[in-house]
Amino acid sequence: MKQVVSSSKGIEVIDVPSSLLEKGTILVEVDYSFISTGTELATLRALGLGQSESNERGLSRNISESKALIRKTVNYLHERGIRKTVERVFARISDADGTSDRLVTLGYSCSGKVISVGEGVSEFSPGDLVACAGANRATHSELVVVPKNLVVSIPKGCSLKDASSVAVGSIAMHGVRQSETRMGEFVGVIGLGLVGLLTVRLLKIAGCRVFGLDIDETRVSQAVEIGADFASSNPEVFSNHLSIDTGFIGLDCCIITASSDSDEIVKTAIESTRQKGRIVALGFVPINIDKYPFMRKEVEFVSSSSYGPGRYDQRYEDQGLDYPYAFIRWTEKRNMAEYLRLLTSGQFDLSLIASEEVSISSVNDAYENLRRGSTESRGIFINYASDSTLEEKSQTVIQLAFSPITRKVRFAVVGAGSFVREVHLPNLEKLKNEIEISAVVNKKGANSIAIARHYGIDHASTSLDDVLDSLDFDAVLIGTRHDKHEEMALKCLKAGKHVLVEKPLAISWNQLNNIKEFYDGNSEQDFPLLMTGFNRRFSPYLENIKKHISNRSTPLVMNYQINTKYLEKDHWQRGDEGGGRNLGEACHIYDLFTFLCDAEVDHVSVSSIRSADESFGKNENFSATISFKDGSIGNLTYTSLGSTKYPKEICHIFCDQSVFYLNNYTSLEIFGSTDDIFKTKSSDKGHFEEMKIFLNAVKDGIDWPISLRDQIQATEIALRVEDQIYGVH
Repeated sequence: MKQVVSSSKGIEVIDVPSSLLEKGTILVEVDYSFISTGTELATLRALGLGQSESNERGLSRNISESKALIRKTVNYLHERGIRKTVERVFARISDADGTSDRLVTLGYSCSGKVISVGEGVSEFSPGDLVACAGANRATHSELVVVPKNLVVSIPKGCSLKDASSVAVGSIAMHGVRQSETRMGEFVGVIGLGLVGLLTVRLLKIAGCRVFGLDIDETRVSQAVEIGADFASSNPEVFSNHLSIDTGFIGLDCCIITASSDSDEIVKTAIESTRQKGRIVALGFVPINIDKYPFMRKEVEFVSSSSYGPGRYDQRYEDQGLDYPYAFIRWTEKRNMAEYLRLLTSGQFDLSLIASEEVSISSVNDAYENLRRGSTESRGIFINYASDSTLEEKSQTVIQLAFSPITRKVRFAVVGAGSFVREVHLPNLEKLKNEIEISAVVNKKGANSIAIARHYGIDHASTSLDDVLDSLDFDAVLIGTRHDKHEEMALKCLKAGKHVLVEKPLAISWNQLNNIKEFYDGNSEQDFPLLMTGFNRRFSPYLENIKKHISNRSTPLVMNYQINTKYLEKDHWQRGDEGGGRNLGEACHIYDLFTFLCDAEVDHVSVSSIRSADESFGKNENFSATISFKDGSIGNLTYTSLGSTKYPKEICHIFCDQSVFYLNNYTSLEIFGSTDDIFKTKSSDKGHFEEMKIFLNAVKDGIDWPISLRDQIQATEIALRVEDQIYGVH
């Protein structure tokens, strides 16, 4: 399918693999998508593609973002060391300067026809006409896959073209609702771009008296044309006029739809608003100004969150959960539906403020005019009419034209999140003399294309099934979110592919049993290799410890502590996709214990804590003791309550009158019969060694680097710990 993206080359219309239908989503063939010129221009400026004379706000934001990045980089330096930090920084620089051909998807509002619906979707059927919203969802693409709570039916009488503006209209509608204005009240609108003009019209429909302010005379004229009682480009004239019209009382409410780093807009809003009035900010404005004017007037300042309640709530948008109607009347989806109803009623003519229409093939010209400031339309409609069939648009595998290379071990990379991009792909690149990456599969087609371009990969796709059916390769690296690991690993194994799957191997007993059943009754060598990404056992530190204890005469006492950062409640690792931090990360340590003592588990005992407000879960602050049949004991303390300035991982191991002290994979001190200190220049958790060993096993047919028994046991420990944490017996 064709999609509009921003790259190092500027704005491109490229072929990307179509996204796949998932649970709770709708596949839509797009007729129109909508460009809000103000919002889109701000995006271009942030990407360095906008008007150079207008980059002040973007520069300020970049400075702020840079400060945060510096803090993260310093923390990474303490944890991983100089070499890995330098590698990461250069990877980020290549993204920023265009050498990695990073692709940014554009668009967040569209309309079209439903092609198919995913599991759990009952309110839509194929053939329905719908409008969709959401960044990275309702993009400028021939096909989009959108969660059901970001899709609404188009009422009879409303055109597909007008309906494509649904996201922008909902932003304006939610801002008006946040103002809590009533019929007859005085309301000011500062900033008369598309959202501002829509806000003016909605306020007039609500029976308010409306005053507009903008520096652009054309926008001022448009505001008056669509119903503003008064509008001006001069703040002083604006202030004087509304003083007279309001009887020197002031505005009941002022809605800010402009964005600026200057505090003058907020000051103007305060000065214009009456005592105990209200200011609503839709645009991005600073709020770190003098408190006195707010205090003197007791003005209430309210931020407006995009389309309304539900925005940025993963449970609402991604999981399809709704808010109770009785308690939250207007969600983002209900705002979207109401905006389309108003469009259908004929109470305002969208063409007065958004009239320009371009085809998908000529969208580059539209963006160039936008960048130059040579378009007067506040909104631009992209028309997707073409000769392409639905079958052509729906391709999930895109072949890129790269030169053929000699036969090596061929990999497919499935899932290309930040960890895969920052760790695994650079490691595979280091092994390029021995391997080739035949395909990259990612949920988002544009991301697949970007990675394929950067690494010279022949095929980019959104469908693992189609890649397995159409391409010839030897091994698969799976780095998707945790809930997909078992399903995708089994698909690849059944197709005869060797699999390196990131941990965890499984996040439920049922998933683990499926893996066990696949290998049940057969030797490991009879089937493709399966290796879970338990990289720590391949670290030179663990290999050193293993060597020293190989002839031990006593059991091991292993004390391991993980001091990790706190994750917000809605972080994916804490939800169904991640399985929680015990299953998702602590499994590393259960494998480490298994690797060191090389014995079966005898008993598991767990204690955990939980906050009263549930700001953190039981499975991220706990202590687990694993007793092994050889007498060894592994104690894990896992917590997100500590300071990130303290090392993340500390391990003490006691046996044979010796003590091994491992400090965050940067140093190993051995006390006892062979006092010694082992260090590396940077933190080394064995990621490259893991990849190299997996490659050798695939290439040479040697024994499995991690036995199936060890992989199963580490996962079983994690599941037993999870059961005890949550009281499952």
